[in-house]
Amino acid sequence: MAIVKQRDTMKKSAKRMVKNTISMKEKKEEMKLLDGAEEIAEQEPYRKKLNKCKQECTMKQKQRKNIRNEVGKEIWNLSKISLGSISEVHRIRIPVSIKT
Repeated sequence: MAIVKQRDTMKKSAKRMVKNTISMKEKKEEMKLLDGAEEIAEQEPYRKKLNKCKQECTMKQKQRKNIRNEVGKEIWNLSKISLGSISEVHRIRIPVSIKT
């Protein structure tokens, strides 16, 4: 009697193990499919985010470039003014130095 019970419990446990292994394989396959689906789903928003970041970076770079250009123009204008005043001073001094 004890042997029969033991055999029955072994059969049940073997059946359970087989079911568990099958269900584990199915779960693994489902997880692979889900992972693949998630990767595909994440790719598009990732690309959108990446493109958005690139656009923001280029906008910032353009803004910086514009600011640099404006500052450069201002410096150039200031240097023209200062060069003009210096050249006027030199024009005055050069004849004086030549005469003396």
